[in-house]
Amino acid sequence: MARPGICGNVGSRRSTVRWLIAVVAITAALFSPLATVTPANAWTSTCSNSNCPDSAAWDSARWTSWWGNYVTGTNTAGANCTNYAAWKLIRNGATRVNYLGNANNWDDRAKAVNIPVDRIPAVGAIAQWNTGTYGHVAYVESVHGSTVTVSESNWSNTWLHRRQLSVSEVENFIHFKDIVTAPVVSKRAIGTPDFDGDGRSDVFRITPDGTLYLYRGNGQGGWDSGSGIGIGSSWTAFSSVIAPGDFSGDGRSDLIGILPDGTMRLYLGNGVGGWADGSGVQIGSGWTGLRTVFSPGDFTGDPHRDIVAVRNDGSMYVYAGNGQGGWATGTGALVGYGWKTVGTVFSPGDFNSDGKADILGVASDGTLKLYTGNGAGGLANSAGLAIGTGWDHFATLTSAGDFTGDAKADVLGVRPDGSMYLYRGNGSSGWLTGNAELIGTGF
Repeated sequence: MARPGICGNVGSRRSTVRWLIAVVAITAALFSPLATVTPANAWTSTCSNSNCPDSAAWDSARWTSWWGNYVTGTNTAGANCTNYAAWKLIRNGATRVNYLGNANNWDDRAKAVNIPVDRIPAVGAIAQWNTGTYGHVAYVESVHGSTVTVSESNWSNTWLHRRQLSVSEVENFIHFKDIVTAPVVSKRAIGTPDFDGDGRSDVFRITPDGTLYLYRGNGQGGWDSGSGIGIGSSWTAFSSVIAPGDFSGDGRSDLIGILPDGTMRLYLGNGVGGWADGSGVQIGSGWTGLRTVFSPGDFTGDPHRDIVAVRNDGSMYVYAGNGQGGWATGTGALVGYGWKTVGTVFSPGDFNSDGKADILGVASDGTLKLYTGNGAGGLANSAGLAIGTGWDHFATLTSAGDFTGDAKADVLGVRPDGSMYLYRGNGSSGWLTGNAELIGTGF
């Protein structure tokens, strides 16, 4: 394997002058314990030196240290990975970066000034390794699901190089100034209890053209197949889509859609990944003026599936199902007020293993809070318990209940670039590992 050459801040060993800069981080660290990973054994070179994009600009810039010191180069004259990474960051608009030293110091020194460091790739982030005498850093040019393309200096005896490698082979991603794309709001990802009858939780995806896809879970935190199965069309007509599980009492999972005029329709599943009634049946009206509608499963303890709605004024109501595809009373029961300041609100079902369905909400500062249910249609803690930070960087949050087969509820998050991450619950109001696991793209 070709190893990186010296990736220290060469100029800093020739001069005591240090140009102090600090970068405002825009990406929050999301529960990602750091691991020691050797720089990638399996990578594909895409270009080197003058064949790479930005070659002319870097060929000129590499003779001057972007940390403010003189750089002579290492394997090849003017080649230095930290100097190149600094240059790319500055070109990306990242001004005022603290002196970070050699590449193997970047993660610790970034964290010391509250720059997020995690295992989640992003365009504009710095890929970092601690391996070797000086470590190595590279700039993330693009993310392709489970792989990334990075550009770098002083790798494999080149002054400029690009390669594609696995995300799992990068030790850390440092988020000085990521390039964030706007969310594709017409796409939706919705976790569902077992829809195809194999005993494993699944996920629905609605594409911009209105196609409803079923992604079959494998019961271990991944997929039974790599692609979704189209099971419907025109689903963008709904302003909200809810996956309550078995709402009709026939032992098969169903879907509920709310049209912009407030009409609610129930679509009965056939238990094998399709429909018992593809046209749907109206089960309600007046479902307008709502910020969020979702199902926590059985929230009232009766034990039928229920629906929870957050209105525009921040009030939350529970609508008790009758277990036969309709309603116990037809009117909502007030759960509480103050939900106007809570962003994404959803439910993983029973998240703390007390046998009662719970609710999760993201506060305005990105804190993820757990609101435990009391098993009778209300909340045991209306203030919520903080169980994480940085959750406002997801475009979508959902849950399929137990997605990993350990009988503990999990959470699925979709980032603005469409990548989906799995967070494994520990069954006691927290996380099994804290690691964000990339499990798909295009969501």
